[in-house]
Amino acid sequence: MPPATIHAIADRLTTLRQAYAETIPTHMNVIRDLHDEVVGSAWSSQAVSRLLGRVHDFTGATATFGFSELGERSRVIEKALRKLTLATKPSSDTAATVTEQSRISALVADLLLQPRPDAAHLKPLTLPHWDPPPHSAAEHGHHTQRIFVVDDNALLAEQVAEQIRYFGYQVEIFTTLVAFEAAYLAAPPDAVVLDIEFPDEETTGPASIGRLMHAQGAVAPVVFISSYDDIQARLAAARAGGSRYLLKPVAITELIDALDALLTTHPQQAHRVLIIDDSVAVSHLYGSILESAGMKVKVINNPLLVLDALAEFHPDIALVDLYMPECSGHEVAMVIRQVEAYLDLPIVFVSAENDRDKQLSAMRLGADDFLTKPIQPHHLTAAVANRAIRAGFIRALVRRDPLTGLLNHSSLLEMTGVELARARRNKASLTLAIIDIDNFKAINQTHGHPTGDRVLRSLARQLKQRLRVVDLIGRYGGEEFTVVFSATAGADALRVIESIREDFACVAHSSSQSSFYATFSCGLASVPDFVDVQQLLDAADRGLNEAKRRGRNCAVLTTPPAVKTG
Repeated sequence: MPPATIHAIADRLTTLRQAYAETIPTHMNVIRDLHDEVVGSAWSSQAVSRLLGRVHDFTGATATFGFSELGERSRVIEKALRKLTLATKPSSDTAATVTEQSRISALVADLLLQPRPDAAHLKPLTLPHWDPPPHSAAEHGHHTQRIFVVDDNALLAEQVAEQIRYFGYQVEIFTTLVAFEAAYLAAPPDAVVLDIEFPDEETTGPASIGRLMHAQGAVAPVVFISSYDDIQARLAAARAGGSRYLLKPVAITELIDALDALLTTHPQQAHRVLIIDDSVAVSHLYGSILESAGMKVKVINNPLLVLDALAEFHPDIALVDLYMPECSGHEVAMVIRQVEAYLDLPIVFVSAENDRDKQLSAMRLGADDFLTKPIQPHHLTAAVANRAIRAGFIRALVRRDPLTGLLNHSSLLEMTGVELARARRNKASLTLAIIDIDNFKAINQTHGHPTGDRVLRSLARQLKQRLRVVDLIGRYGGEEFTVVFSATAGADALRVIESIREDFACVAHSSSQSSFYATFSCGLASVPDFVDVQQLLDAADRGLNEAKRRGRNCAVLTTPPAVKTG
């Protein structure tokens, strides 16, 4: 986050705190008036409830904004009032109840005698550290990742490099360790594929990495390749910090798996946090803290607006105040859980309530966690981020195909509908492509299903590496994949698919029987030529059938039939 943004958020936090400090006398006057009303009504349950609600708000807000002395005194009053509202009042307990009432009145009087705090003398709130998430190279034009392939066998090095290039990497070849080390020191690559043994030299691959480590303190990830499968060779590679160890002849799918795992950074979307709290001051303070950690925040102070906010904002997590006058936090949680789309939405209660039994009781009504006010900024951001990340992992398991990691069939159709609606609103283009691996049944029959699975993963990797973050990629079923190109005309999408198709046809796949090559056919259809998801799928499927009819290993863009005139 730019320094100017950090400073702006810090200034906003200071302003919020000072603004709240100016309202403290008003809040205390309200507490005094409500206490007088309680005494005048002979401690009626309705009057006590109104006083409890105001004291609860005051406890949470003063503690949150750093006015700890007021917060602690108010917390004692809140506990006493809550105990009073829960107590039964048989005639035998009247004396005890009167004693408790007198104690509450004394506590309120003591609170009202406290000096009004000055926000200017408070210790500043420390914003949590935040590093911006990585972004897609394909979307933002960052450099293609560079791989050094180092092997004294020039022919083998060239074969490995050629295959790596088909997956979108930039590759440089070195046949001597001297040339490799000089190039590394001049401009380090993103990863190294390095042979263990160099018979014509007096040193080895692991020793070369050791020298670079000594010179630079750290090196890029290294994938060692070797003809040796003994413990000594593997130990040397491990001691040199090797990330992977592959045996020759190198299976390109295994090598790409290793490079992908070491180098692929999945773009992180900012967590979306919905804050539901009747306290305007507290909710906006929490919002500012979370925004300082790179999150997107929506605040609602009326819990009755929760369904509209959910539909509009699509949060990753909801922070809900437990005690609100119109609608309690656990009632909000129950309403949220009534909607199937939000069954997996993490709900975290926030309250000054520190009774663990009551916290657990509240959580049994539909929440996933409980945060007690006051919450330090770094505790708040960590709790929200961790819960949102775990929920994201769970959603990914439900929404993604386990073999390829792509969107599964149902999730793909759902998100395609969302993208189509967005394209209509923005009057933008959109293209859908259906890809089918040619003769895949024969691949399974000849080379076995495990090899067929590797072919599927290989195509999935190429699609993920070559397409943008904004494009949807899913496994439509079996050997079929679907791609939705956002804001892309049909002709442009066709060119991208053709480029991927040509490279995929050059990737060497291997099995215990032999090495072989695979191809795919593709059909495409676009908006505005076709107006809904089913029309796009049907038209793309017609294009796919036409590609198969033409002999496979090609792509066809389907267009509407020409309208005959006259």
